[in-house]
Amino acid sequence: MTPDETIQWKGLAAIAESFQWTNVILVHEDSEFGRESVQHIIDSFQDKKVHISYKSSISSLATDDQIIDELRKLSDMQERVFVIHVSHFLAFRILVYAKRVGLMSQGYAWIVTDKTMNFFDPIELDEEVVESFQGVLGLKYLIPSSIQLRKFSKRWRKESLLSSPNIFNILAYDTTFAVATAVERAEIRPSKDGKKAGAMMAMDFTNIRESESGETLLKELLNVRFKGLSGEFHLVNSKFIAKPLEIVNVIGKGERRVGIWTEDDGINGLERIIWPGGSLIPPRRLILQTSKKLRIGVPMLVGFEDFLTVEQNPLTNETIAKGFCVDVFNAAIEALSYEVPYVFVPFSVANKKPNSETYNQLIYEVYLQNFDAVVGDTTITANRSLYVDFTIPYTDLGVGRVTRDDQNLRKIWWFLEPLDARMWIAATCSFFIIGATIWVIEYPINPTFQGPWQDVVGPILWFSFSTLTFSHSNLSLVYLSSLFTNTHIYIQWWI
Repeated sequence: MTPDETIQWKGLAAIAESFQWTNVILVHEDSEFGRESVQHIIDSFQDKKVHISYKSSISSLATDDQIIDELRKLSDMQERVFVIHVSHFLAFRILVYAKRVGLMSQGYAWIVTDKTMNFFDPIELDEEVVESFQGVLGLKYLIPSSIQLRKFSKRWRKESLLSSPNIFNILAYDTTFAVATAVERAEIRPSKDGKKAGAMMAMDFTNIRESESGETLLKELLNVRFKGLSGEFHLVNSKFIAKPLEIVNVIGKGERRVGIWTEDDGINGLERIIWPGGSLIPPRRLILQTSKKLRIGVPMLVGFEDFLTVEQNPLTNETIAKGFCVDVFNAAIEALSYEVPYVFVPFSVANKKPNSETYNQLIYEVYLQNFDAVVGDTTITANRSLYVDFTIPYTDLGVGRVTRDDQNLRKIWWFLEPLDARMWIAATCSFFIIGATIWVIEYPINPTFQGPWQDVVGPILWFSFSTLTFSHSNLSLVYLSSLFTNTHIYIQWWI
């Protein structure tokens, strides 16, 4: 049983948030255990709006040259904050070589997890390892001081001839005590099956079977609660309850507590930290170390002013670019963890009228390295993509496509779909009923509805359909017919 590591990831993210770091580099172990932790760490940092800009994977079997090559790769990046989650043996090697390549100087920050800090003992470690830890920030599970813990530590040092016990030794002691307590409560007795008991006594592992009291023991173990060496002992989902995290800063031959983090209250009382190189100033956004300013081409054309407007100051000759495209560009620059110097360079043609060929020339200027980038309302095309890389589209182009729907072409009666079959049957029957009723009413006096049946059917059906266009009044002579027809039309349109 181990502490819940997800608590530690939240503590790391809280530290990054407290110093307003927006980007960090994660160094994790290239193993199954290390890879499983990566996504949980990323999720915790994302909750605090901290981006892990690079994930460095180092194997515990890596050679010294491989570690140095990876650290040199990290030194070429602009990020100066590193979070290490590897075994303590690998962490010691990484930090030693990090100091050798200059990554432990002023302006850098290194944070290690409890996997490293629990085994950091300045008395037993090599002097070079201790020297490489200067200014490192670490997390440890907080073990409250008590008389019981001091007595245990004294016995530990006397019997093991080692320094103070770490968190794993203390949790192992509490776990053993909890199991013993659970066995007593469950009143587990030796099995009555002498054959099984004999096999167990002989340590015949091939005959070991599942304990009949296993479920009872587990139930009692989950209910065990006591105040042990590590503090309050209680298991939740087979893990220890979340313990506060101790934030420590390695200085000289020891470590100093600079703060405490809890899941409910966050970081409490964060004291001043001495960073690598003896600096008291935490790493901030770095200016890109280059004397060259990026040349950003902007089209000086007559177009959609909401997207881009380019003007030149007549006094200073400075290019002023405004619009939505420029706002997106500025937001992307601000999101970087370092400052990038740039200057807008206008691109213009004789008539200043935008067309496809003009934008092709603008894009080709980037390919010729006359511009480092282009900001504007440029359309992504297959041909242009052969010369430059585009960002992900950030506007809706509003472009649609009309295609033939072969499935609907096969539906000759598609215009009948707005009404279901029952409604069409009812409407058709109503036409015949109206026609028959009007014929009965109009027959005595209206010549239109008199004569042979083949001459009468046409006017009757026409009268029924004429109600749709309100032209039926020309065919009826009896007032009762008009009253009946108008009532029917009113009911039909009301429905």
